[in-house]
Amino acid sequence: MTNRDHANAPAPPPVIYRLGENFSEKNACELFSQLRQSSAMIAFIADYDSGRMLFIDGPVETLAGASPDVLLQDPTFCLTLCGYPAGTKIEKLHQEMGPAQTLNKVVSGNVSLAGARPLFRLSARGVKWRGQNLIAGSLRNTNQLSSTDENAALNLAISQSREGMALTDPQGVYVFMNAAHARLFGYESSSELLGRSWRMLYTASGIEYLEKTVFAELRASGDWHGHMLALRKDGTQFHQDLTLSLLADGSLVCNCRDRSREVERFERLAESNKFFREFLDTLPTGVLVRPVDGPYEFVNAAFCELFGIAAEKVIGQASLNSILSDEETGVLARYEKEVAQTRQQVKFDFPLKQRGQAMILEITKLPLFFGQAEPTHLCSLIADVTEKRRMEGVERATAKKRQEYMEMQREFISLVSHEFRTPITVIQGAHYMLMRNLEASHEPGRADSLKLLELQKRALVTLKEQVDQVLLLNRVEHIKSDAKRTDVSLVDLVLRLADNFNSSLPHPRVILENRLPAGWRTPIHEAPLRGAIENLISNGLKYSPDNALVTVGLSQGPQDYTITVSDLGRGIPEADQAKLFQPFFRSGNVGRVTGSGLGLTIVKRVAELHSGRIEYRSVLGQGSTFSLIIPSPVPLSA
Repeated sequence: MTNRDHANAPAPPPVIYRLGENFSEKNACELFSQLRQSSAMIAFIADYDSGRMLFIDGPVETLAGASPDVLLQDPTFCLTLCGYPAGTKIEKLHQEMGPAQTLNKVVSGNVSLAGARPLFRLSARGVKWRGQNLIAGSLRNTNQLSSTDENAALNLAISQSREGMALTDPQGVYVFMNAAHARLFGYESSSELLGRSWRMLYTASGIEYLEKTVFAELRASGDWHGHMLALRKDGTQFHQDLTLSLLADGSLVCNCRDRSREVERFERLAESNKFFREFLDTLPTGVLVRPVDGPYEFVNAAFCELFGIAAEKVIGQASLNSILSDEETGVLARYEKEVAQTRQQVKFDFPLKQRGQAMILEITKLPLFFGQAEPTHLCSLIADVTEKRRMEGVERATAKKRQEYMEMQREFISLVSHEFRTPITVIQGAHYMLMRNLEASHEPGRADSLKLLELQKRALVTLKEQVDQVLLLNRVEHIKSDAKRTDVSLVDLVLRLADNFNSSLPHPRVILENRLPAGWRTPIHEAPLRGAIENLISNGLKYSPDNALVTVGLSQGPQDYTITVSDLGRGIPEADQAKLFQPFFRSGNVGRVTGSGLGLTIVKRVAELHSGRIEYRSVLGQGSTFSLIIPSPVPLSA
């Protein structure tokens, strides 16, 4: 029997093996009728995701050396049919066939089953069938294909190709064209172009280029590949990928496809690359980029200006030996090795001499991954911080001197204040003795002397209060906010202060209103806070009528606690309230009441020392309320 007779013989009845409940023999036969050709020896269907065989039709036992039942259970037989060696993963077929969303590629080639001859011609493609992703294919014995079969297969391949294919006569008139070629140029069918010249599909400049340049190369080598601008039926232009082959009689074989999207992507990428480079060139920071083990690929304008070197002297070089010493390049190499190994950026100061001047560069080296698990490139950011480091040194020196000055100031104020206390105490003692002597004598002018001594007494009290306040303010301003605090019961602290004030008054005037839980304690800077509360109570007493009460309230909130001191005194004029916490400021309605003008300044500093704040409310002629609000650094209950 000849090859042609064999091809025309009736095909054996199909032998169909089913695996899974989603397929039936009827489904398979219906699908095979669409996929099989009369010359197919074996037809098969496999699951796209797993590669497991679902159906086999044909004499597979004879050709593959194993029963269909065994082959259907073999998870790798689909890959064997598709021509892959043992051990290949199904992902390899996925890569070539395309993602399950599209299944738009065909896998083809020659396959030898069980290592035997003859070879079989494979054709397999992805198929979507009733919501499932399948691989359907066929194998044909290449020795049994007739010329008619080969021509039919060739015609089928050309007609179904996604690329445009066409044939012209020696005069350039189309004599054959597949549907893809016509669609590429905007025509509904090839009949619109058959019998017409290829020149109608190009601009005048394109025709000139093809005839003068491309055809010369065709005559020399027989084929040409390149890119052209072509015309669609509607007159619009598109980018075309074109391959031409010259036949012996002068006919042309044309193969083309639309690459407009590729060109558009390339142009966008080129524009982005241009923008990125221009952006990097505007940066004041030098930028260097190189592969982990390769020469420099990019350098920006700031780097070139910093070192006075052209970019061409750096790009393509494996090191910076042209501008740095061996020791300096060795330091940079160690840092780059560290970055590549740890995959973490490093920042360091890099002192060097450049063009006779000492410089300090701040260099940041960071890894670039470009979608890989390991660093592919290293980027260096280089900034000249010479002046910045000099200014930082000056600032550190200034800060040190300022701290030394403040320490001297604190010690001087403390020394002077203590030295003032001794003569004040002596003067107060002498004053007391003079008062006693004058009160017991009957000398003329006694009354005038007593008046003078009373003025002296008030002046001494004011002077002593000012010295005490200056000492307290000096102490507060030199306590650090993170200094250790003492755990204190605020209730006990306020009760002691109230007793001290009340014992010096004709009748008790300081009362406590406590809303804190029993046993409640909090860490504080005790001496400064005690001084602040004393100042508020003292002000309330001094600026209130002799019989008016001063109330100290203690309460807690969700995140803080409050110490409130309220009086029923003369209040503070609204015009004076803006300056209330300035040192040595006293309100215009204080009258003859003595004071240092430092009390509220101290209260404000103590609040800030505890990371708190001071709030107040004052009405002229009705009294004032000052609230010291302090965050709770620990839970409110003991």
